[in-house]
Amino acid sequence: MFNSAVRHSLVPLFPAPLHRASRAIASGVRIRTLVLGGGTLIGRDEWATRLDALLGRTHVERLVVLGTGCEDLSRALELGIATERGLRRWSSLLQNADLVGVRGPDSQQSLADLSVGSKVVGDLGLLADTLADDGPLTPSAQPIPRRIGVNVAGVEDALGHDRRSQLSTVAMTVSALRDQGFSPVFFSMEAEDDEVARRLAESAMVEMQPFRNNLDDMLTFLMGCSAVLSERLHGGILATALDVPNILVSYKPKCFDFAKSVGLEGNLVSLEEVEPQALAERLIRLSSTKTPEVVRENVSNRRAAMLDLIRGIGE
Repeated sequence: MFNSAVRHSLVPLFPAPLHRASRAIASGVRIRTLVLGGGTLIGRDEWATRLDALLGRTHVERLVVLGTGCEDLSRALELGIATERGLRRWSSLLQNADLVGVRGPDSQQSLADLSVGSKVVGDLGLLADTLADDGPLTPSAQPIPRRIGVNVAGVEDALGHDRRSQLSTVAMTVSALRDQGFSPVFFSMEAEDDEVARRLAESAMVEMQPFRNNLDDMLTFLMGCSAVLSERLHGGILATALDVPNILVSYKPKCFDFAKSVGLEGNLVSLEEVEPQALAERLIRLSSTKTPEVVRENVSNRRAAMLDLIRGIGE
């Protein structure tokens, strides 16, 4: 979010070290615009507490929510990451925002349930290819033939009831791809993905790319794939931004939220409902097809609208 604002804002923006930001907050600094950016933050008590504390200790002229996701409220209550009191706090905090721009229509509906009006603007990850160190990335070469990127999330709270079965489906899908002459490569979107990815890669005797906290490296890797299967939401978002055909595993409600925002609902799969061979064949077909024009247009429109909003932050 910050990198995008730096590149596109009408006024100069600079990073502030954490200790300086903390001192500024403690001294009651005046903030012209406070931006609540990407991530599924709304609906979680911990983030309501943080935002409330920040607003209470500073003089914020305007609050802008940009590309943020809202939790599925009933699931958040069930998991204990939200309380009724916390949701009331969110409702109060966002009532006075100048703009509440959310990831997708499911977030918009959740906020409507809290009596908060919002606008679907898309996920900020769709702008990721504009943030490379040397400027916007463009594919410099064709994808590596038959290379399929595969991501599994190192989490235990995925939707469904049997995580072991879900991971088994991924392993069998990768084996089916390998047996048909494709080159699946496991990749990690977060450090905690490494352990499960390494275990599955060793079992299937395929390559693995461990997590690197480097956006350019991740984008370059994804551009070299002919198709991607991702459990982490932003694996699918980055592939979509780069126009790499992808299937997104619906491991959390936020995946549905994003898919609906760009018209990719048909590319969602549940690992508990799909057969490994069918999933492998679907990835193979996808690797030789282009993104539907309607999806490309939706992505382009989302990106343009977000850039306009980001530029407006500096006005």
